[in-house]
Amino acid sequence: MKKLIIILCLSFIQASFSQYKNLNQAINDAGKQRMLSQKMAKSYLMIASDLQIDKYQAELDQDMAMFAESLQKLTTYFKDNEAIQKEINKIDRFWLQFREIASSQMYDKGRCNSIIRRANLLLRATQDVVSSIAKKEKTKIGDIVNKSGSLRMLSQKLTMYYIASHLKLNSINITKITEDFDKTSILLDQRLTSLRSLKEINTEEINSKLKRAAADWSFIKRKLSMNNSSSPATIAVTLNNFMLQMDKITSLYSKITS
Repeated sequence: MKKLIIILCLSFIQASFSQYKNLNQAINDAGKQRMLSQKMAKSYLMIASDLQIDKYQAELDQDMAMFAESLQKLTTYFKDNEAIQKEINKIDRFWLQFREIASSQMYDKGRCNSIIRRANLLLRATQDVVSSIAKKEKTKIGDIVNKSGSLRMLSQKLTMYYIASHLKLNSINITKITEDFDKTSILLDQRLTSLRSLKEINTEEINSKLKRAAADWSFIKRKLSMNNSSSPATIAVTLNNFMLQMDKITSLYSKITS
């Protein structure tokens, strides 16, 4: 716990000196918060399931520090924008509620339903901030950064639901989890296809990375369709690799200025 507090303090200091070069980069960073809301919940579920505890404990600590840093950075950057600041304050409220459970060191299956619920409340709050910034930017690139960044979140949301479906807890509605999982998979597929169709926007580098991401997604879909026979650890790794690819692609989009 002390280690986490030190990391958070250092992160806050670093954030106070950070600025975005343009609003697209702010959209990208705010979009990462959407992803982190699901990624942190995924890590909690992995720990509660006694799967690679050390790995996912370290990942959870790192992601919590990253979320806190990003929140401080956005707060500072939009301090004079009352509308966006109001939305950021909502994130802060839901973040404190989520953090209370996630950092308690009490990783038990009985809390998994609460973690999923709080992660999705945090997701909605972060999505509102992304939407508010995107409206302020009002450019095609801003919308593309938003859409590309959402694929990072969707990959982690899929992982979270996949793990939850394997926990078989009385407190978790498996039918609802399965429905949400299927909807998330379809949405990810649609948005990835949409990005690949942007012939006038995509650079050669972006097209190359999107081609690789599409190939990996096809592989992941085959894994997901094998009657849920793949282990949660395997799905977590493959979807995390996909998320990292989409993070690089989103960063490339955020640097396009025209």
